[in-house]
Amino acid sequence: MPLKDILKPLPKVQSHAAIVQPTELGELIQDIDSNTSGGFCTVEALKLIPRIFLRPKEIRELKWEFVDFDDKMIRIPADDMKKDRDHLVPLSKQV
Repeated sequence: MPLKDILKPLPKVQSHAAIVQPTELGELIQDIDSNTSGGFCTVEALKLIPRIFLRPKEIRELKWEFVDFDDKMIRIPADDMKKDRDHLVPLSKQV
């Protein structure tokens, strides 16, 4: 039996929409920052995501004990990450 009869072609990969232009990212951040609708927690989480590049789940599960304002760093312990190492996220002045 030929291999092509056994293996079917893989489905076509569908890319997700992404912002790749800096000006478009700037416009998105401006729109989020000037938004007056929505719940407080949702709006604040949306403000954080493009500034610290954490996934929405990581934002939701973020604990104050992970945030070090003196060193300007978020340290997510290895136990909370897929890989067995701490995840370090630098904090900008804006954050």
